[in-house]
Amino acid sequence: MTRAEWVRSQIRSPWHWGSMLALWGLGYYTLGWAGRGHMTAAMAGWGLFLLVETASMLWTMLAFAGAMLFLSRIFPPAAIIFLIIGIVFFILRIRYVIQNAQLLASGFLVYLVYYHLFADHMHLGGKLVEACYKLVTLNHLFALSWQLRHFLAYLAILLAAGLPVLLVHLFLWMAYRKGYESRNALTVLFGLPLVVISFLLPFLKILGAFDGAAFTDAGHGGHMAPDGFHGTGDGYAPTGDHPVPVHHVNGYFRSTPGGGTTYVHPHVATNPDGILENNLSYHGPHPQPGPADAPHAPAGAGHTVHGPNVDTVPGLGKEKKEKEL
Repeated sequence: MTRAEWVRSQIRSPWHWGSMLALWGLGYYTLGWAGRGHMTAAMAGWGLFLLVETASMLWTMLAFAGAMLFLSRIFPPAAIIFLIIGIVFFILRIRYVIQNAQLLASGFLVYLVYYHLFADHMHLGGKLVEACYKLVTLNHLFALSWQLRHFLAYLAILLAAGLPVLLVHLFLWMAYRKGYESRNALTVLFGLPLVVISFLLPFLKILGAFDGAAFTDAGHGGHMAPDGFHGTGDGYAPTGDHPVPVHHVNGYFRSTPGGGTTYVHPHVATNPDGILENNLSYHGPHPQPGPADAPHAPAGAGHTVHGPNVDTVPGLGKEKKEKEL
């Protein structure tokens, strides 16, 4: 198949002419009726059009992000591994942009044209319709009946909506000459917002992982501390005859002095009330010899519990387990 035959076959494909007709119809409806209280319907139509055109790219992104989020919630220490995978895909996305640079740039111009047409209450779009109306009426060179002028007004809107479609058709024709298939070319041309999101996604995951909120159970209320996200839930644990105020701490990631990254499992901790004896890890004082009449706190006045388990994330830092008191 020659290049001309390939281009002709792609232009005749249902994806190409169907997309061009849909784009033309959306432009016609937006220019003619969006300013008359139908803006919501026009925006819904544009959103549906973009969803259809970028469906393959969108489903792939959602499936990948959903799988990473699901697996990281089942096994939180593996979140860092998934971040590394995300960075690898980030690098591959750079290669994707380089390979499709011309078509992505064309897509940017298409978005820019439609933005300026519809922005500022369609100021520029209205001027384009007015210019097209002067063209179809020959600048009112002849006296026309009201019915004919009304018909030509709709024709002017149709012509104004078709001009950007011709630009899109030209960009796609250039892509077909480079060997693109119609479906892939349309996805790349209108998929620029998804490409931008795919670049930002790994960085959002990195920020979420290291503040402990993206891949851990943050369903409880909490506060941010230098060593991670601490969830809180008021409660009391008995210590002798007096209740000790405690709170629940969700699992979180933290950095170790050796440069590694550890995952601290969910646990219960006392509220910071400044009373040493209320600390759950308090084992009691170690009295020193002194005057016989000198009072001292009784040994074992505190309630002893084990501290949270801390797991070192595989592949990062030293392979060890430690206890936090």
